[in-house]
Amino acid sequence: MVFHRNCVKIPLIIIALLLTACSTLHEQPLKQNLHYLTWYQRQHQLNTINNWNIYGALGIKYESRDSIAHFYWQQMIDRFTVNIYTPINLGGVKITGDKEQVVLWRSISKKVIAKTPEQLMYKELGWSLPLFNMRYWILGLPAPHIPYSAKFDSYNHLSYLRQQGWRINYSDFRSIGNIDLPTKIWLSTPQLQVKLVIKQWRISQ
Repeated sequence: MVFHRNCVKIPLIIIALLLTACSTLHEQPLKQNLHYLTWYQRQHQLNTINNWNIYGALGIKYESRDSIAHFYWQQMIDRFTVNIYTPINLGGVKITGDKEQVVLWRSISKKVIAKTPEQLMYKELGWSLPLFNMRYWILGLPAPHIPYSAKFDSYNHLSYLRQQGWRINYSDFRSIGNIDLPTKIWLSTPQLQVKLVIKQWRISQ
């Protein structure tokens, strides 16, 4: 990746995608053949997914500010890489991490290291996401070993999850390899509202 003036230089294809981000965030859901499972069966099925990557659009609202970006997230067991391609004047960031540490890259020569993604993102971006929990929330699962409350749709997908101060709403699912996975997720706290629209799923067990 090439860097310039401490910002990520965004490829032309990403620039074109950013120009369509608003329409992406309001795209009509696709009709999919979904699968009915009990919640126990669905949890078991989703917990077998150890490696996945997603691409999509990201909408963020905090402190009366609105931002739209595209993102790419790769999860390999406990290690993640998240690229956020923000509007051109803000550049982009890359976040990598595991259970030991999290690193945020603003350029090839500028990196910041912290113990948690929340601490790191808030310091560098002014907002933060619980990336370790989101590994599970993105799949449509509660994070393990943490109390939660939940609601379900008629297929026993999560439709609402409340956990660690976050409210997570799911509105659309897509069948990927006979596994139903979320494509639209809203996450919110009193300070932050985030909308994820997942355009592409790739999974491996």
